[in-house]
Amino acid sequence: MQPDKTKACITILRLLLIVTLVLYPISFLLPVFGINPELHMTSMQIGYATSDIATKVFYGILIYWIARNNSKSEGLIPIDPN
Repeated sequence: MQPDKTKACITILRLLLIVTLVLYPISFLLPVFGINPELHMTSMQIGYATSDIATKVFYGILIYWIARNNSKSEGLIPIDPN
């Protein structure tokens, strides 16, 4: 059984996965949504970079918290008094 904090982090991780996976096709299809074709490559790269930052940084932080919460619940690291 996982702690409640871990379950919450996993839920957030799943939502983040869905959002970041949807950003790639949206970024690619920006000209269809009315973005100026001259700005298409720039806007596509901004969308890709945003998605990459979200996946790498936020996934790393959330996975760290999941591992930390599981380790605390199993008694592998001491629980902070705060």
